[in-house]
Amino acid sequence: MFSHIIHGFIFYWLAWLVGRKRGWSLGFMFILALAAESAWEIFENTDFIINRYREVTISLDYYGDSIINSVMDTLFMVLGFWLAFLLPVWLTILLLVFL
Repeated sequence: MFSHIIHGFIFYWLAWLVGRKRGWSLGFMFILALAAESAWEIFENTDFIINRYREVTISLDYYGDSIINSVMDTLFMVLGFWLAFLLPVWLTILLLVFL
């Protein structure tokens, strides 16, 4: 959960960094962040990643995340993105360190 909020902070920062000079709208930056997080959630549940996880941990019975888990991870990224937009930079950095 907390790592996905941090994803939102990072995606906002990256989109702002790249998009500010290109005139990207906040909505477009949000769609890019949502696409990136969704792509990660799909990739995270491929056989490649699941088998890799099994090889390096003791969780031999891990078969991937549930759909609700992936949806909630994405929603927590959304929360982080909008917090990064709404909160002052210093508070976002403080939350980043705290999380």
